[in-house]
Amino acid sequence: MPYLACPNCGSSVSGAVATAPMACPSCCATLHPVGRMPEVGRARRPKPIVRMPIGQDYGAPAAARQAIADLRDELGEARFRACELLVSELVTNVLRHAPGRSAWGAADMRVRVYPDRVRIEVRDDGPGFTRREREQGQDPGSGWGLHIVREMADDWGIEPGVQNCVWFELGRTPLASGVHAAAH
Repeated sequence: MPYLACPNCGSSVSGAVATAPMACPSCCATLHPVGRMPEVGRARRPKPIVRMPIGQDYGAPAAARQAIADLRDELGEARFRACELLVSELVTNVLRHAPGRSAWGAADMRVRVYPDRVRIEVRDDGPGFTRREREQGQDPGSGWGLHIVREMADDWGIEPGVQNCVWFELGRTPLASGVHAAAH
């Protein structure tokens, strides 16, 4: 029976039922077959400093913004405001797209602080999705969330698995002006 392991936190699970890449249930990283783990240039993932369930309440984006308030000093004012917007977009996507009542108990937001960056993950147990670029003629009044995340975050991604994970990262090195040196 093959086992899958997480390159970040070291967790392992049975791969007997895996037909597609799975996400680590602990830290959301893509699991790999034991013995074929990729080289990871970054340190192990720190435990989340915030782990907040996302309920069915449409006040969830505001609650998520409030939960990240302590990041203001880590990011600087301009980067913190961008972080608030990106958190709102990802939490709103869970509210709009996670299926039925079963997803609400499993949806959450996790915040991890690294020496050089902040990573925010939003997870749910919905059916997953494939990222798509905005198309010409698409409704201009909706569908901008992941486009905004792509444009404003230093890095971002989607990791399918037992839980879907959409994450973004922002650097922690604000300049005196409050603008990040690596900003887009």
